Amino acid sequence: MSFRYQGVHLKTVQERLRHAGIRTTGNIDSHVLPKMREEANRKMEKVMNIDKLVKERQKERETKKATQGKPRRFSIS
Repeated sequence: MSFRYQGVHLKTVQERLRHAGIRTTGNIDSHVLPKMREEANRKMEKVMNIDKLVKERQKERETKKATQGKPRRFSIS
């Protein structure tokens, strides 16, 4: 498992592994980037869905609140 995937800063990894340059560390560790993107996409999608749900519920509450004050009209047939 990649250090970056676990949230360790690349410079720290470079120093610990004693790579001459940060590019070396980045190149070796770059195979993880697609996994990181996939995880970020899943997290963003979850946030966006929650945001959408919150907005829908707010709209429902506003509609309910707006209709509560109006008298109901009944027709007698």
